[in-house]
Amino acid sequence: MGTISKRPSGRYQAQTISYDKRITKTFPRLAGAKRWISQIEADNDAGLPPESRLTVGEQLVKYRTLVSERRIHWRHECAVIGCFLDDPISELTISCVSPRDVESWIKRRRTIPSRSTGRLFEESTIARQLQTLSAFISWVVKQNLLKENPCLKVSKPSSSVARERVATDEEIERLKLVAGCYQ
Repeated sequence: MGTISKRPSGRYQAQTISYDKRITKTFPRLAGAKRWISQIEADNDAGLPPESRLTVGEQLVKYRTLVSERRIHWRHECAVIGCFLDDPISELTISCVSPRDVESWIKRRRTIPSRSTGRLFEESTIARQLQTLSAFISWVVKQNLLKENPCLKVSKPSSSVARERVATDEEIERLKLVAGCYQ
């Protein structure tokens, strides 16, 4: 059971014990302090560590430095993570992410134009970004901050029709010239 005391500054200091450690936080309002204590105690009952109260954005930054930067295509993954950090999904607490939140991210992503081309993203691009989000949340599940991956309960965006273009005779001739086929 947590305790709340009023500080001389008029703010409220909440204290509770989580995983045998006393933790405190100060709030401007009494209601915020009560909510915080009840959330910490609910997390303790559910078996979730205190890190599960961090936001998706805070965990994404941690994931980017610990995991993404060690991968072969780390620049692309870091760019995708930057897109997640600009999205409202990054403001959610990690323990509250649900399939509905992932679906709303997909819906928002369909309406945002690309910075480079100005066109809307293809469904295949959104599907690849969803894979990155799913990999991140799987990492969070391995850290025991979340019970299950909500991305697995969301239907993937439909794949786009593959582009089919045949090179013109002029382009083939230019390629031959560059490749050194004409000597």
